[in-house]
Amino acid sequence: KTIITADDRLAAVDWCYRIVDNHQLDHEIVESTMGLVDRFLSTSTEAARDSLFDRKKFMAVVAAALCVAVKMSHGISFCSKCFFPFCSAEDIGAMESSIVNKLSWQLNPPTSTQIAHHILSLLWPCVDVSEPTWGRAILEDVKLQLKYAARDYYFTLKRPSTTALAAILNAVNRVDKQVRQAFVLDAFLLIAKADFDSLEDLLVVKNRLVASLLGSSAVNIHAGAFKDTEEAKPTCFKELEAPFC
Repeated sequence: KTIITADDRLAAVDWCYRIVDNHQLDHEIVESTMGLVDRFLSTSTEAARDSLFDRKKFMAVVAAALCVAVKMSHGISFCSKCFFPFCSAEDIGAMESSIVNKLSWQLNPPTSTQIAHHILSLLWPCVDVSEPTWGRAILEDVKLQLKYAARDYYFTLKRPSTTALAAILNAVNRVDKQVRQAFVLDAFLLIAKADFDSLEDLLVVKNRLVASLLGSSAVNIHAGAFKDTEEAKPTCFKELEAPFC
């Protein structure tokens, strides 16, 4: 049995959000980061196995994955002191190489956020909805849900397209009834044409997103400040509360 738990992963995600916020980068980078982490840790490499039994090695995987994600998104490198004190620049570089090689350079699959944007771009011309409603009431709501979904290990086992569409359906519940009905109808027509999971699976994921947002650790999420509980934060993350470079 591994010592790395869903709480360790949650704390790692929150740590990534703090770094991304400090550098004023897009939150979607955290989705890409954790996608790399989850895929790498599911491989049979010695480095992946060791990281599931050692929190500091697990943190090195997260740091290296974040570096890879930032390089892919912005073409920049982080300075090593951002990850002090738990791993050196050399350790991060070596772990980056392990991730890249083991994943065969398949490093940038679509995130749930990217898929949600694509689905919304297909549906928008079919629905009579104003741009402010589209932007504030739907798009921002979807982004909020998916930002929080990245913290929940449950969603790593679901297809990104399912999570994306579930977030859209939740967001549409908050708009005008007439718009909602037209939107949902077009969404279901899209489901019928495309290769989505079943409606039953979609509804389960939809409800899980709502439950995640209503959880106690969702405090301050609307202010952009994820705040996990002290109990959910492993000891190895407590030393990283100081401002990042």
